Amino acid sequence: MSTSTGSRTVLCGLDMEYVMPSPSGSETNYAPMIKELADHLVSHGGRIPVAARCTHDKLCTYDELYCNICHDVDPDQCLERDIVSFKPAVGDSSAWARRFPTEYRFFLIKQENRVQVQYRRGPLRAIQITSPVFRRKDIDDRLRPLEKLLTACKQMPVTSFNYDQSCGLHLSTSLLRGIHLDDAKRMVTLILILEQPLLRSIIPHHRRVSPFGAAIDMASEFGRGTYGACKAEDTPEMLAHLPWGNQDPPPGFWNRNQTIVFRRLLRKVWHSPSLEHLAKGLCLLSRGEFQPLGFGIRLRDPRGLPLPFDRIDDETSDDFSRSTFVFRYPTMSVEHEYFLCWCDLCSKMTEMAGLPADDFKAWVDRIVNAMVRFDKDNKDLQVKEEDDLPPPRARVVLESMRLGHLITSWAQAMASNPSSRPISDW
Repeated sequence: MSTSTGSRTVLCGLDMEYVMPSPSGSETNYAPMIKELADHLVSHGGRIPVAARCTHDKLCTYDELYCNICHDVDPDQCLERDIVSFKPAVGDSSAWARRFPTEYRFFLIKQENRVQVQYRRGPLRAIQITSPVFRRKDIDDRLRPLEKLLTACKQMPVTSFNYDQSCGLHLSTSLLRGIHLDDAKRMVTLILILEQPLLRSIIPHHRRVSPFGAAIDMASEFGRGTYGACKAEDTPEMLAHLPWGNQDPPPGFWNRNQTIVFRRLLRKVWHSPSLEHLAKGLCLLSRGEFQPLGFGIRLRDPRGLPLPFDRIDDETSDDFSRSTFVFRYPTMSVEHEYFLCWCDLCSKMTEMAGLPADDFKAWVDRIVNAMVRFDKDNKDLQVKEEDDLPPPRARVVLESMRLGHLITSWAQAMASNPSSRPISDW
């Protein structure tokens, strides 16, 4: 079974959400918290590159616009219109790194997004830390810069830096050559196959019932049947990528034993005419806006910057090849092994999505056959969520993906990953 695209071509980045107490209980003043965290990471994070995004529209250089982040900064620290460097990035001269906006070469600290702002009240405010762009090589080397960041974060008292059930890890992946429509269709096919037996089985209940853990086959516009063409035939490309050909797939837990419904859903995916159409179909349309779920496609402009749906019109000619796959299933943590497990899994799926049709089909056949055998041999199996992490079915899936090495480390990471840092850790 070939992996001819080469694992070195996979890229990934992390968006981590934490909470910090707001000064004087303010719900709008993020600058002191961002500056406090940046200073701590500079002092305790070794050589990791650290930057922060100013909470104003532009960098503040005048007394009347005093800001803890950017007041009186050295001009050399101003990376962009609203970003200040606290510790410079090193090793940026490589060709692959120059392809990305400057902010993606740093651990960038910024205020919570507008979704968190709408729902969070009280003294705790959410702070986001986005990572530099990592290569597969960095994952194989155990993401040492991330380990230094997490070690520094754990040195802060839980009363100053923590996470709760509202915080999540968003993991973005891509291919160095770019993401194209066929890559995205292969990835969504993998998501639909793996979501129930693996991706949603390894997250806690509170995440599964949130929008970011909701099942794509049920909650998305594709799954609800409200978006995409209802075609009665499979596309030639779909037939070329699936081992069951023009037949219904074998029934099982992975497709809720609803083979006809599952096949119709795959048709919507493979009939999608564009990356934009596919990205929208994976969302939930609520109050006129496309809301992301557990997995999504983040459209990006030619520079690699995020592109909201409302900024795309019929005259947009870009094929969005700089776009990224976004996995929003995971909860938050400060455990290094936990991040490694998720990065390894999502990178492996991205690698598969970049394969030619025959190689992709072989992987699907291997994974589905393993699940069918498991269901046949374990018809009466009942496992409580807390008994085995990851659950037995998820272990079989990981083995079939040649990720069996994750099973032990994942069990350890999950066992040490509560919904927040307990006060006893302080």
